[in-house]
Amino acid sequence: MRKEEMIRFVRSAVPKLPIATSEVKTNGWDNDILIINKQQVFRFPKTDQITDQIKNECELLKQLSQKNPVLQIPRYKMIYEGEVLKAVTYPFLSGESLNEHPFDLRKNPENAQLLGDFLTKLHQMANELVKIFGPALAVFVLALLPNDLKAIGFLIDALTYIAAALILIKLVRHNQASSLR
Repeated sequence: MRKEEMIRFVRSAVPKLPIATSEVKTNGWDNDILIINKQQVFRFPKTDQITDQIKNECELLKQLSQKNPVLQIPRYKMIYEGEVLKAVTYPFLSGESLNEHPFDLRKNPENAQLLGDFLTKLHQMANELVKIFGPALAVFVLALLPNDLKAIGFLIDALTYIAAALILIKLVRHNQASSLR
């Protein structure tokens, strides 16, 4: 989405928000980002599939924030245009993107502690995560199947819940192994 379109949408959706400065990031795979006044972030999904994922992400972040992790968790507010989710917004979180500035956890114990706390809280939510990501994974897999095979959707749905659980178990084991090093 072009910067002008994003700003026009924000002005329409949040008319009381003054816009002194704006920064755009369109290099992400899933979202275009508009940062207003280094205070408010707006994420615009690039596809309908990403829009559905953002709804799941909103639920995940809501549940994760209830675990009170040390890391800052964005608190999304969904912005609709009619019945269609167009963007999410949340207060700007200061810091640097790991994509732009990779770091070695061994050289920065504070970051290692933050990440460890975050992964621990994420592990505590394993059952909730499977409930959230299982259906999204099922929808993704079903979309890949030819129409004549979609009738076995119930089986695929069950298998994707299992796959989501196995992925989470592997992440937790990796986290536990990393913390022992």
